[in-house]
Amino acid sequence: LACDLPLGMESGHIRDASISVSSQHSDGACSGVQGRLNSAVNHAWCAGALTPGQWIQVGTVDLGHATVSGVITQGRRGTAQYVTSYRLSFSEDGNSWTTYKDRDGSDKIFTGNTDRNSPVTNVLRPPVSTRYIRFAAQTWHGHVSMRVEVLGCMDTGCLKPLGMENGDIKDSSITYSSFYVNAHSKHPRLNTNIGYGGWLTGVNAAGQWLQVDLGGAAKVQGVITEGRAGHNQWVESYKLQFSWDGSSWTTYKDSDGSDKVFTGNKNWHTEVANILRPPASTRYIRFVVQTWHRRQSLRVEILGC
Repeated sequence: LACDLPLGMESGHIRDASISVSSQHSDGACSGVQGRLNSAVNHAWCAGALTPGQWIQVGTVDLGHATVSGVITQGRRGTAQYVTSYRLSFSEDGNSWTTYKDRDGSDKIFTGNTDRNSPVTNVLRPPVSTRYIRFAAQTWHGHVSMRVEVLGCMDTGCLKPLGMENGDIKDSSITYSSFYVNAHSKHPRLNTNIGYGGWLTGVNAAGQWLQVDLGGAAKVQGVITEGRAGHNQWVESYKLQFSWDGSSWTTYKDSDGSDKVFTGNKNWHTEVANILRPPASTRYIRFVVQTWHRRQSLRVEILGC
């Protein structure tokens, strides 16, 4: 997996609750949650005090443990305010912090912005494994105002296949809202070509579901889907639901609080992975079909630990 991907400030995968600041200006467009890369005109994090060391903090704790390989900064769009230099600090617990060092062992001073809107990227060599990162302003133009993104990748220790493809998850742990005709249509394991080559629903209507009992508490970090082996039938979009008891279900949400609709497949054979940011702690998971091509047909794997 590439390790220079945006971790979620701009997209919202990093939640508002994971952003904090040392201080903020009373202007309503200046809160910490406005400090996302490419946020709206006049919006940015703007410090409440003009002193070196004012900071915006980003936590990846709700996503998991991250390797941070770089950062991107901007100033306050529409207003001539930007940070011209800053330090970076990292923490595992949000309490004890280590400042990123230069080759000579001194605190590294990163070059920031020269205007209000152009993004400036700084690459970390070496990268840092962490859960929290702080941008601490050192010098600025006009005001301490920043918008930021964090680049890297989520550590993959919790992206292990949980057992659909290899059979560790038993057939008795898999249930269905419906299935086509007989047991030949009940083969939803990734890369299988047994029987009809996947799970085929008995009803072609939105809301049909495939349910997997993971056998105990698990952290689900992602899923992989395929269509029906050898046939032009696949699921184009779906929702995910989670439960601890198999009775009460919670639908996975998007950053705006609406039900997340995951992009599925575009052919029957290509695996499509979706990473959950944040991951879901659960025992049961349901794939709930929303749209499909020709017939609702699905093969899956679940990633986590």
